[in-house]
Parts: sequence; C-alpha cells; structure tokens
Amino acid sequence: RTKELRKEIMLRMRELDERKQREWERQSVETKPYRYQKMSFWLKRLLARSDIEELMNRKIVSVGDRLKTVMRDFWHGTVVQSFKGPDGKSFFSSTQEGRYTFSLNVDGFNPQGSSHSGRSASVTAMYMVCLELPPSLRYKIQNVYLVAIIP
Repeated sequence: RTKELRKEIMLRMRELDERKQREWERQSVETKPYRYQKMSFWLKRLLARSDIEELMNRKIVSVGDRLKTVMRDFWHGTVVQSFKGPDGKSFFSSTQEGRYTFSLNVDGFNPQGSSHSGRSASVTAMYMVCLELPPSLRYKIQNVYLVAIIP
C-alpha cells in the first residue's frame, strides 16, 4: 500500500510541476538584454576630466551661506548642512576622501508627442547629477549620468 501511495504522490507532483511550467511559460514575457553604464565607470571618467575633481572637492558651504534666508542652491538648506557623518561631524566637512551627493531625477514623456486619438506611448528616463558641481555645470550633458531609459 505504501508503494502505491508513494507512486500516486509522485505522479500528482509531476502533473503539478508540468501545470506550473505551462502556466509560467504562458505568463513569461520575451526579455531583451538591458545595456547600461556602471555608475563607478561613469564617475571615474567624470573625475578624470581636468578641473572637475577640484570643483567637486571645493568647500561648498561657508558660514555666510548659513545666514542666508533665500536659498539659491541645494547646499543652502539647513538639513544638508546639519547632516552628520559616522564621526559625528558634518558629513561634508573637509576630509581626504571624496564625498559626493547626487540628485536622482525621473522624467516620463510621450516620444510621439501628444496624441488626440487617445493612444499614447511612454518613455521614462532616469538620470543623476552630482550636486557638488556648480549649478552652472550640473546639468550639462557631459556631467549627467543616464541611469536608465524605460520604454
């Protein structure tokens, strides 16, 4: 009796596995390789450009900036100025290591323009900029890291 029961269980498990496999194949979507540039490679290339590392390592926040009531840059905010590192000091105080801050931006758009027929397509771009760069240089195409394009 035990042999028959074991055989029946194995048969049902095989049928269940086959059903699961068929369901998986029915639901699966064709995938294509996603090519991207690693951020570490992009950052190395950015820092290798002349004067960029010096610009990124400059002292950004001065005492006078802390007294401003009008904020013109990310660095004028009190939250970022009071952000502490593991040593309890300001995370952005001068150190021997590069400490960089990035802004992640996500923007979706219709690549075919606005459609009156109700049909629409969507493409989403994700990109990052280094906030240590001066505002005049941050968004120049050569300084922007394209994280992903999602069709």
